This record gives sequence, C-alpha cells and structure tokens, in this order.
Amino acid sequence: MKKTIIVILVGIAVFLVYAMSAQAYFLTLTDWRSGQVYLEKRVEPGYQFSLQFQHSMYDVPQWEQYRIDVQYQMVLSREEFGSGQAADYYEHIKTHATYDNSTKKWVIDVGQIIPKVNYVVPMKQDMRLNFPDEVFILAEHIKHGTSVVMKVTTKSLWNDWLRDSKSSIEKMEAYLGFSKN
Repeated sequence: MKKTIIVILVGIAVFLVYAMSAQAYFLTLTDWRSGQVYLEKRVEPGYQFSLQFQHSMYDVPQWEQYRIDVQYQMVLSREEFGSGQAADYYEHIKTHATYDNSTKKWVIDVGQIIPKVNYVVPMKQDMRLNFPDEVFILAEHIKHGTSVVMKVTTKSLWNDWLRDSKSSIEKMEAYLGFSKN
C-alpha cells in the first residue's frame, strides 16, 4: 500500500514537472501599446494561415501567406495580389511577380522569416486572418486605428491547460445556470 502511494506521488510529480516545463506555441495578436491579447491560436510546424487586406495604394486585394517552420518561426511564404501594379510595387525588395493562371492572382514567392508583423487596424478596409478552421475579422474584435503586433509566442502547457480548464468550468457553470455573484 505504501509503495503504491509512493509510485502515485512520484508519477504526479513527474507529470507536474513535465507539464510546467513543456512549451506550447501560439500565434498571438496583441495591442502594441497595452499588450491586450485579441487572438491566441495554438500552432505547430507546418501550420498555415494568411493575412488578407486591401493594398493601400492600388485598392486591390492582397494576401500574405504564412507558415510555421520546424523552429516555430513565422515564415512569409508568398504574397498574392489582385493586380500586377500592386505586385510590381514590391519588385525593388523582392523577386519579380508572376501571374498564376489557376488563382488569377499575381504572386511573389518569398520564403522569409518574419519575427513579427506590426500593422494598424484599418478603418475602411476589411483586414482578416484566414485560418484552416476559422476567419478572424479584425474590425469585429479590435477598434480601428489600433496598432497591433502578430507573432509566435510560447507558454507552458500547464498555463494552457489551466486556461482551457477554467474556460470549460465557466461554460459548464453557465450551462447549469450558476451565477458568479
């Protein structure tokens, strides 16, 4: 009986050490000034998403395609444009754009590691993050004119688990009609 208790306690201790030291990676979107988190999306190597917005000078759609590499870095894979003029605007910094007949877009393959992306939520334009399982429209969650930062961050799995557990408990309390007051 005593050995069983010791084995259980050692098992719990090993689990806690692992859970507190193991890291989870998130794509985060935060307010540049206040640090308020607007979006936190768990990511793994190979995860892909895009940032979609209107080109400010040519008023055509533009997509920045990103992926997470094996070192959990954000990589700008390619940029797609609704017009050749908008694509050529970037020619001095990147290779020349090509036209993709299948998507009907002008494309620049980039492959550049981007530690973070800073931008301002536009007032009149629809800026969105397109994920495999959802679309996050910035204007629905963030006041226009807000400076935001998009980057990959880490947290311990323990904190992630605690956050998910708290959220699940709150959902269950709401479902059962319990009040926090």
